[in-house]
Amino acid sequence: AWLLAKKMGADETVAPLLGALFCVFPYREVNFFMRGALPEGLAIGLIPVCFYGFYGIFGKEKPKASSFVCLVVGMSSLVLTHPFTAMMTALALGIFFLFSLPRTFRRFRDWRFDVMLISSVVLVVGLVGFYVFPMLSAMKSGCRSDVDDKRLHEKQDNLVLSVVFRWDNRPARPDILL
Repeated sequence: AWLLAKKMGADETVAPLLGALFCVFPYREVNFFMRGALPEGLAIGLIPVCFYGFYGIFGKEKPKASSFVCLVVGMSSLVLTHPFTAMMTALALGIFFLFSLPRTFRRFRDWRFDVMLISSVVLVVGLVGFYVFPMLSAMKSGCRSDVDDKRLHEKQDNLVLSVVFRWDNRPARPDILL
């Protein structure tokens, strides 16, 4: 977050302050320490990495290979840790891309930019493919375990067994089941 703020033009005294504030952002702290939502907390920490790479590619300066690597690693890690946060980040990056269209069209004339951009997309798809493609295939097949009758009865039987045999292995009161 500090590097992102510095790259976007923040003052030398403001950039470290913004980085420190991001580290102790209340929603992130609640995710880690109260909700136990570690993937979401980690994903929130990866958002500045994605924006740092994206700003390095589509910002005011000439793009470098390190910006592409930063974006690939950030987006791949984001998809693997918390896909919903990755979708929201991709939406925000898309809006940022729309605002930077005039500069982007000039950059598409350079064949190195095109090669690096295409290879970045291929790398992200390749790095998250083992996770995303089976999930999409299962969603497309229509076989959902939460509405399958056989599995539903298995879940009910497991619920009854969890009431009868508690975690401390003592049988529960039999009148609970009535």
